[in-house]
Amino acid sequence: SSDLSVTVSVHFLPSAFAGSDTTICSGASVTLAATGGDYYSWSNGSNNASQQVSPATTTTYTVTVTNSFGCFDSDTITVTVNPTPVANAGGDQTICYGETVQLSASGGSTYQWAADATLSNVNVANPVASPVVTTTYFVTVSNGNCFDTDSTTVTVQPLPQINAGQDTTIYQGEAIQLSATGNVT
Repeated sequence: SSDLSVTVSVHFLPSAFAGSDTTICSGASVTLAATGGDYYSWSNGSNNASQQVSPATTTTYTVTVTNSFGCFDSDTITVTVNPTPVANAGGDQTICYGETVQLSASGGSTYQWAADATLSNVNVANPVASPVVTTTYFVTVSNGNCFDTDSTTVTVQPLPQINAGQDTTIYQGEAIQLSATGNVT
């Protein structure tokens, strides 16, 4: 009888990790970084452990991680793409000195106007503005973590200056020429 010995090598499977799911705004990019092995193969064709992606829509990427013994494991990561809002601060407006005007922003779910003491509330889409000089107001419109900024200008026109002349006394039946002056038409 003869003894035969066989050596069996057991190699551990790699443990693929594609990273945690993440959210970006449309038009943005994110770096995907996989770990757990020696060789990497992504579902989009990349063979690098890390890569930068800019998906237009929500996309799930799969990475297959292989160790030097040929053992492999896979993992996925989902990149959720949120739309970036398009801020609209409303059209420019003109008021007379001492008047107020309501601003009207649109395009997102939350609104943050740049701090200005002439606004009734900086956290709403439509604050009332009470400028005493021509003022440009800036608003940041958000949709979750995605945001955009726009501005609107309120032009303040001075009140007209007018002079009706000096007080004059006349006798009944007499006529007088009245003459007003000022910066009006």
